[in-house]
This record gives sequence, C-alpha cells and structure tokens, in this order.
Amino acid sequence: MKTEQKSYGHGITLLRDYSKEEIYACLLDLFEEACRRARMDDKEGRTIHLGIGYSREVGGGFSRSMSIQNPTNLTMDMYDICLKLFHRFYDGVSKI
Repeated sequence: MKTEQKSYGHGITLLRDYSKEEIYACLLDLFEEACRRARMDDKEGRTIHLGIGYSREVGGGFSRSMSIQNPTNLTMDMYDICLKLFHRFYDGVSKI
C-alpha cells in the first residue's frame, strides 16, 4: 500500500567548510529541488525546516522549523523563511 507523501525535502553533506555566502547558494539549490518536486505533485506547504551541521572541529549545529500562514510551493518564498532561520540560529563563527 502506497502512502501519500507529506513532506518534501532535500539535503546534502558538503565536502569542505563553506563560507556564509556560499551557503546561501547551496540552500537556494536545495530549496529549489524540494519546491520543484512539490510543484510537480501540485502540493504546497506551511512549515519550513532547516537543519545545519557544523564541521567536525566545532561540532553541533541547529535544526529549527517555522510555519507560515499561507501555504506555498514557491522557491523564493520558502528560501526567504530559510534565511530568516539561518540568520537567527547560525552563530556566525562555526564553520559550516
């Protein structure tokens, strides 16, 4: 029995530490892929989840979610929320 997909996500493990600016482009690519799949299935979502792990030397990271009032599958809408989460919870020092 096949169940209906309830979430769309995409992740990547980076092979080196990234600068804050490089992360922006990486996050945009990840959100574009997840939103593209949601659009193909004619689905929209209200909760955006962002998980970031820091390099081994530092360890740790964060995993946070935020819900919006109006569902969407538009990449830039989701990406804007993602950046808010990133800026709020990234410590600004740890290597990503």
